[in-house]
Amino acid sequence: MPLGILELVITVMYLIPRTAVLGALLLTGYLGGAVAAHLRINEAWIVQFLLGVTIWGGLYFRDARIRELIPVFKDPKIILAEAELLSALNRTKQTCSATFPSSNRRPRRPDNGMAKAAI
Repeated sequence: MPLGILELVITVMYLIPRTAVLGALLLTGYLGGAVAAHLRINEAWIVQFLLGVTIWGGLYFRDARIRELIPVFKDPKIILAEAELLSALNRTKQTCSATFPSSNRRPRRPDNGMAKAAI
């Protein structure tokens, strides 16, 4: 009985916007224990797992802080900025390879695995 009361209290915390993140963390821990208990005795655990995923999915759509923390969809401005950064890095790489060509390096002598004899 006390575990059911605890789960109800944590669920109410999850439903209140101000304490939703704490409630989600506590529900995740609670459901993680349920998954572990079901795995230990070889019972179906997928329902508890999916409930935990659903909790975080609901919080993702409710709370902008979680969306910033886990960006699933990117803003087109960010994608454009990343493309510009990658092209600038490629230009820098081409400039460096033109300045320091790899053909100037001395080839390594093959090591035949034999140690040099001490004289």
